[in-house]
Amino acid sequence: YLAMKHMFFFHKEDAHRPRASVASNFWKTVLFVELTDIAFSIDSITTAVAMSNKLLIVWLGGILGIISLRLVSGFFIRLLEKLPKLEDLAYQLIFFIGIKLTLEAFHVEIAPEAFWLMMGVILVLGAALVYRDHYQRKTQNQFHNLLLKRMRDGDITLEELLALEYMPREVITYLRENDCLQIQLPQSAEKISAP
Repeated sequence: YLAMKHMFFFHKEDAHRPRASVASNFWKTVLFVELTDIAFSIDSITTAVAMSNKLLIVWLGGILGIISLRLVSGFFIRLLEKLPKLEDLAYQLIFFIGIKLTLEAFHVEIAPEAFWLMMGVILVLGAALVYRDHYQRKTQNQFHNLLLKRMRDGDITLEELLALEYMPREVITYLRENDCLQIQLPQSAEKISAP
């Protein structure tokens, strides 16, 4: 359900909204994973207790799992902030695994070779898209920095600046801070927005 919702059932307005913080989304996901893990691990813990009389090992395994999740989570937050398209790749993998589990519920088996081949294809294609997005954002940042440098050095004219199809936010901020640009609403918009 989550993978389908993420990939197919989004609103067009979402494209124009600022991206939610990856960290807050991540911790919300961690909470859901923890609750799901607790729900599904009850049977495995009871099985482990039934198979072993060493309760200390069962407790130690559970505690080490929680601690390792907390230690690794910071790394994953930084990775998702640097490569936000990894979230899409994860949803695609979850989607395929969900299909496999659904088919198994109806006694339709996917051969292990076919399953791992498909997982590999998804990983390769997803990794290519993640790299492409990272490279595009890196190139865009370099362009913004070069444009700002040219503006500060006086190497760009107003006509060249206005001829740009897209004006980066950093450029607009720089122009406003240096009193080169003033933004104001039209008179009719001010009347509408006034209480």
